[in-house]
Amino acid sequence: MSTLAAPRPLDPERLAFHMDRLTRVARHLCGRHGDAEDLVQDTFERVLRRPRTVSGSEAAYLVQAVRNTHLSRLRSAASRVRTTALPDDFEPVDVGAEDRPMSARRAREVLDAVAALPKAGEAARELGIAEGTLHSRLYRGRAQVARACET
Repeated sequence: MSTLAAPRPLDPERLAFHMDRLTRVARHLCGRHGDAEDLVQDTFERVLRRPRTVSGSEAAYLVQAVRNTHLSRLRSAASRVRTTALPDDFEPVDVGAEDRPMSARRAREVLDAVAALPKAGEAARELGIAEGTLHSRLYRGRAQVARACET
């Protein structure tokens, strides 16, 4: 004889019966009562989204659902970008290329080196490609270098 109970639908009407136990578990996970109540409500919302089937204890199923919801919240919070508020007296400063002489000089050196490359016809023959293909690749490459130097 099997020790597992037959699968049965989770009765949404009985969720309130488990509220105290689930809130204690959530409090243990979260540490604060208000956060625990929010966790239990989120868990109920997730569980009620679609019909559920329970094979064993309803309480054990719901406790696991609380734990899973808590872990999902932690993962979600860890993946969010954290920002901090700027001070009230913050004033943005526009930093242009003239304010960054080393960066501007470096960009000029790179662009000069690209300009000093061999003539397109000679390079195309060496590479074994059409001159038009070389021109389009050089154009795209120069544009990428220029964009990279602007940042």
